[in-house]
Amino acid sequence: MVRRQKLISMTDRHFEVAQEMGNFSKWVREQLDKHIQKIENGQEDEKEYHCKGCSSTLFLNRVQCRLRGNYWAAIRWCHTCDTETLTRVI
Repeated sequence: MVRRQKLISMTDRHFEVAQEMGNFSKWVREQLDKHIQKIENGQEDEKEYHCKGCSSTLFLNRVQCRLRGNYWAAIRWCHTCDTETLTRVI
């Protein structure tokens, strides 16, 4: 497998964290592999939400709204414990 270089821009803080990591390039490749797997499994449009009430984890799609357009809500309704306690994992 041939490896190629890709230059990325980052803030000073991001650069400091990247410098402290043992192998930043490997970490980036692993994150891209996770993203590729989601695309291949048809899950590229899902985000992880965690419920503080019942500790369940759900993968949900964007909220579709004619007025606001499609967006990722910060808080969602948990259908397991029937409360509005799902928060998006970033």
